[in-house]
Amino acid sequence: MAKDVFVSDDDLRRPIFTDPPGDIGREDAWGGPYAFLIGGMGDSSRKEIAREYFNAAEQLVQDIFDQRVEDYTVSMPILFLYRHAIELAVKGAMKGGDGHDLNALAEGFQSHIKASFGEDVPDWIIDRLREVAEIDPRSTSFRYAVKIRSKKEVVPLGGEHFIDLPHLRRSMTALFRVLDGLPG
Repeated sequence: MAKDVFVSDDDLRRPIFTDPPGDIGREDAWGGPYAFLIGGMGDSSRKEIAREYFNAAEQLVQDIFDQRVEDYTVSMPILFLYRHAIELAVKGAMKGGDGHDLNALAEGFQSHIKASFGEDVPDWIIDRLREVAEIDPRSTSFRYAVKIRSKKEVVPLGGEHFIDLPHLRRSMTALFRVLDGLPG
């Protein structure tokens, strides 16, 4: 946790989302100001956003391997970041797609690849998408620890699942590399 971060009175009052300043440029990615731009010139494609989520998951995993954070303190964020990266990569490869239903997206992806390239999607890709969808069908499991969360229904996550972190990382890397490498 950010225990050593000083928070000023100005931080409590000043808006977070503001118009870009005139001096937004910097010499390289490591020089200040530490900031980012969203919207307008900062708009990103689904594929670019998918890469950001994937990179964030990778950073947390690396922090675990480097013993900067305990694995159990960031498990759900890692799973969510990987899942969301994969969802956005599928949507990016299809140049569309709405909703969070990973099974429906997998079916749409299969149809898109067949129609666009005349090829079948390798079984391992669809199997992996369906495996994630089984645990987190609509992108609620890793955010709220429930399988379904709606105004009418809440279905608990249920069961116990062991996730071997090195295997998760390798599996998600393989899947993401394929999806990210598709035109989109």
